[in-house]
Amino acid sequence: MRRKQDNYWQRLLARKVRFYRRKAKLTQEEAAARASIDVKHWQDIESGRISVPLLTMARIATALGTAPWRLLKP
Repeated sequence: MRRKQDNYWQRLLARKVRFYRRKAKLTQEEAAARASIDVKHWQDIESGRISVPLLTMARIATALGTAPWRLLKP
């Protein structure tokens, strides 16, 4: 069973990834390519459906031009 706290962090990450992607004026396809992630995987991340390993989060942050910690800052 999923814990509420897990869901909170996934939703927060989803919102932040979407915010920084839009700020960088990138499509999901462009951002996914920059992070070397499949676009379907990117969409799952932005929708909050999946959890993300730390190294993947670092690649996402780099692709979006931000620091990894900013993706988890409330």
